[in-house]
Amino acid sequence: IIWRSRMQVCFSPRPLLLFKQACRTVTSTGVQATDKSAARKPKNYWKNPQNQQKFLEDLYTDSKFTKIDDWYQLTAEKLRERPGGRSLLRALGFSPLKILQAVYTDHKWDPFKFKKSPQNVWADLSNAKRLMDEIGNRLGVASPEHWYSISREQVAENGGLSLLLRHDNSLFATLKAVYPEHTFIGWRFKVVPRGFWMAQANRRSFFEESMKRLKLPSMESWYHVQPAQITELGGGGILSHFKGKLSLAIMDSFPQHDWEPWRFSRTTTGFWKVQENRGRYFDWLAKRLKLTSKEDWYTVSVADVRAHDGAGVLQLYNDSLQVALSDVYQNHNWDKWKFQASSAAAD
Repeated sequence: IIWRSRMQVCFSPRPLLLFKQACRTVTSTGVQATDKSAARKPKNYWKNPQNQQKFLEDLYTDSKFTKIDDWYQLTAEKLRERPGGRSLLRALGFSPLKILQAVYTDHKWDPFKFKKSPQNVWADLSNAKRLMDEIGNRLGVASPEHWYSISREQVAENGGLSLLLRHDNSLFATLKAVYPEHTFIGWRFKVVPRGFWMAQANRRSFFEESMKRLKLPSMESWYHVQPAQITELGGGGILSHFKGKLSLAIMDSFPQHDWEPWRFSRTTTGFWKVQENRGRYFDWLAKRLKLTSKEDWYTVSVADVRAHDGAGVLQLYNDSLQVALSDVYQNHNWDKWKFQASSAAAD
């Protein structure tokens, strides 16, 4: 065989066989094996616990480690760089964690603390719980309620990024998975989980909780709630989902209730342009004013309609009650002069 500097060339009558047996990375100083020490070790050398421990003790000294937790800096790449490291990895499952567990059996190793966490480390819920417990201690979390004041960024900065990513980068989803015994409320976090308000169940749950916090005695009380109050309670995302229309959000969350949309502080755009809505309103107003016949409408003033949430519908008819009623109840033969007489009497 003729070896040439910086080349991997073999000349032999049996090149293929000798290539498999003898070719090595060649340098100007000679043959450099990928793992020289390992090549000279006897069979099963690295399965001996004493040899494993001696390897790690030498590595500990050479790496200038000062405490056992410094081992969390260990990576498979660092092991491969050291003579014998490749063989040791092969013998113990290609995992720095497994090597350390085999040698330091009395120490409780946290897989998530390594620079490169072992694959499927979060499949074991106990690992995730230990990490979140530790992060919680660092951030001063004394009870589950305190997590609401913690941001996703704080958890990521304290070593929880890979765990967050496993749960769609959501602190809410992470905490739900790690602490299933506690019920976390999504909207109370600094950042509401992405897509949270898309679920009707979440919107309904928010409004049910808001009723308690606002001390609303009944569904009727929702007519007097302002959008700013909902935003203050953490429901700004719901309002955005319904383009700022609180009435739509409420009616969607409690569809079983017979809502009277005109009683909300604001009706939806185009509400009064729908004939059916105008008819519903005047039917409702007749009951509210205890009108027993169409003739009784002549006794109703524009001020009465405005006082009963009807300013919007009057605006559609230039504040003319007569024009409004003539359009809504087209089958009735109205006497225009009676409206005029009623207005004059009111004046």
